[in-house]
Amino acid sequence: MSDVTTAVVYGVALGLVYGASSYLTFLLAMKRPGVQFIVISLGGMLLRMMLAFIAIAVLTRVLDVLEQQFFMGFLATFIIVLPIEIGAMHYGVGVHNNEKTSNEVTS
Repeated sequence: MSDVTTAVVYGVALGLVYGASSYLTFLLAMKRPGVQFIVISLGGMLLRMMLAFIAIAVLTRVLDVLEQQFFMGFLATFIIVLPIEIGAMHYGVGVHNNEKTSNEVTS
């Protein structure tokens, strides 16, 4: 594999891992009430960002991945994954709520 392809693949992989971890954090937070939801959401976001920054530093400095191609792969993936993630969160994909709402009719 060429250096350009390797950099793009690393960028795409990091973008996919970042998006998946974001959605998994959302699913975990949805199972918790009130303050725990906020702590998990914000703490998960902070942890995800720190790990992403560390991964970027390691990939670009230690493994000497081409920076421009890496970031373009990451950005392209992030732009595609983010609307999918937001849509899944909006529609509650993966969130199971077994409680009946107050306006639900029982038979």
